[in-house]
Amino acid sequence: RAVVTMLDKIERSPEIYEQLEKHCGYLEDQLRSMFAEMERPVLVSRVGSLLSVSLLRQPVDLSRGPRVAAQAMDVAAHRALQIGAQRRGLYFHPSPIEPWFISTAHSVEDLDYVVATVRDALADVPESR
Repeated sequence: RAVVTMLDKIERSPEIYEQLEKHCGYLEDQLRSMFAEMERPVLVSRVGSLLSVSLLRQPVDLSRGPRVAAQAMDVAAHRALQIGAQRRGLYFHPSPIEPWFISTAHSVEDLDYVVATVRDALADVPESR
């Protein structure tokens, strides 16, 4: 039933995809800026309204392929970030390879809350060695 309802909504409002693209682009930009300000290496990847955030042990050159990024992922730090965010009311998957999903229910204020919560949680995550 949920799928049919969503398909009906999309049919009535095709601009939904533009809204999702805009909101997820905004979230991507805000997260990238926040991680840069905090000088924490991260891989932020996005396709449409799917976003992936992975803490890294060190910056990587993605031109060398995805394996380099996978080898640099700091799974323990990502898990600590996820636990800290969850304690603050924000849930995302504990694995750094799982995507985050943006929906039409998310407002810009919600996305700002996500960034602020991740920033607060990140402050408690020890830097990688």
